[in-house]
Amino acid sequence: IAFIPTYLGYEHVSEIGNYMRELNGESKKKESAMALLGIFKRFRNYGRGYVTFGEPVIVPKFLSQHVPNWKDDIDPTGTARPEWLNDTVNQLAHRIIINLNDSATINGINLCALAIMNTPDHAISIRQLQKCIDMYLKLLHVDPKRRASIPTATTLTLIKQAIELKKFHIYDVGEDMKFVRPSYGQTLQLTYFQNNIVHLFALPALLANIILRNGHILREDIRSHARSLFYFLRHELFAPVDEEDLDNLIDKYLDTFLVEGYITRDADMIFVSGDGYQEFFILSRCIYHNLIRYLVAATALKNTKDGTINVQTFVDKCIAYSKRLPIEVTNNSPEFADPILFKIMCDTFIRHKYFFIKEDNKIYVNKEKVQKLNKAASPLLGARDVRILNGRVLARKNDTTHLEGSINENSGIRMIKRFFCFLFAIIILPVSSSAYAGHGAKEEAPAAPTEPEIGYYTFSPDITTNVATLNPRDKIHYVRLKLALMLEDSNDAAIIADVEPLLKDAVIDILGAKEYGQVATNEAREKIRIECREKIIDILKDKFGKPIVMDVLFLSYMYQ
Repeated sequence: IAFIPTYLGYEHVSEIGNYMRELNGESKKKESAMALLGIFKRFRNYGRGYVTFGEPVIVPKFLSQHVPNWKDDIDPTGTARPEWLNDTVNQLAHRIIINLNDSATINGINLCALAIMNTPDHAISIRQLQKCIDMYLKLLHVDPKRRASIPTATTLTLIKQAIELKKFHIYDVGEDMKFVRPSYGQTLQLTYFQNNIVHLFALPALLANIILRNGHILREDIRSHARSLFYFLRHELFAPVDEEDLDNLIDKYLDTFLVEGYITRDADMIFVSGDGYQEFFILSRCIYHNLIRYLVAATALKNTKDGTINVQTFVDKCIAYSKRLPIEVTNNSPEFADPILFKIMCDTFIRHKYFFIKEDNKIYVNKEKVQKLNKAASPLLGARDVRILNGRVLARKNDTTHLEGSINENSGIRMIKRFFCFLFAIIILPVSSSAYAGHGAKEEAPAAPTEPEIGYYTFSPDITTNVATLNPRDKIHYVRLKLALMLEDSNDAAIIADVEPLLKDAVIDILGAKEYGQVATNEAREKIRIECREKIIDILKDKFGKPIVMDVLFLSYMYQ
């Protein structure tokens, strides 16, 4: 017995409109003669179809690998079920889906959708779209398993084939500049096409997120953070990357990023490069919300005491934490807080021993592993958003439902609680005070100081300024910089917010004093970063008597 994964891929799916309407809650329409006649208008722009076969899953071989003595448990009557059956069937289903995803066909509409749906406002120039698809094709060549499914057509041909399907509209703004945006009503459909191949780019997109959010990071730390987070991506997206291939592929993707100029390095330290930043950023966005969900779950788990909640309560807690985040982070997407996704994450938590379920059906946390996961995921959000997620700051003014301990609590009930607490204090405090005075109670030991939590503060908007020009006839050049500060204590983010204009002005002074040749190399970028760090620390020391900032990060650095 063998299961042969069979992938059927289409560049245009006639029923996708009905499918999307049903997802939005509409009831399924009944078939009718008129609906049958209407099928003729769908014969236009039908695109191409693809049939591919994944690696077969041979059941006896699979069982021998996972349950060596499975034949001993065969019941001739067919009535008894061995204990391993349910778990093994789930593992078999998981392997079949991974092999099916492994055989996915890459085509023009999928690649274009992957780029368009991860740009601001879903708008991108044809030139930028071409660069993105060039990058996608280079990344597909990294994994030998992908090479058979890589399209042989040129990038421009792939874009032309996608345009023919009328899924997005081209806007000509002059000066040889053309932009594309989804056509009316096509955004959800493009999301569908993007999801057909996003699992093939999950690992390089994860690496891009880690590098972008950290600014500069050791290669070994990239590998460590990627391993911590990729388990969840693999389980959620059924990404076809086996455990034994993971480290090798991480190194291959990093080497490709270096060769193509998306990142640069100094010894073993990796930096974001100004060249190809936009394509690198667009790549990172395709799984960004997945990663933020992992941070939500990791934060909820970090704030969970052993033996207090079960899995369902933990899922509810994750959903509540998700709703704390501002709309700018979640894009107000309903699936961001989908309980099914958090239940899948719980399976991964259990499988990789982030927490355990004991006889009482309660969760017991592996604090060391959860701390490591938090360390990998925390830089994905700005310092203020991390504080919001932990319930220390309101996401919006007059929104107390996002504070720790106030989730799903009616304001009237809170007022009643406060009243009884006040009444209790009036009655009890005089009695307890006299008792305390009569017995000479011991002075309480001071609470142990808590270790400050490292935080990040990202300047917004980006800093853009002209560089020095000695000759008036020379072309005017500029630098655009996304800057973030690594803080010794995340609670100091409010202090930085108060002096942000002063710090920005200092950075602009440094950049504005440089000539183009002094900003237009990777070595110059690092010298400027160090100069900015020293200047910012000096300002903060003079103003507050302490450095506050541990390091200055350049999340992006572009010059022209």
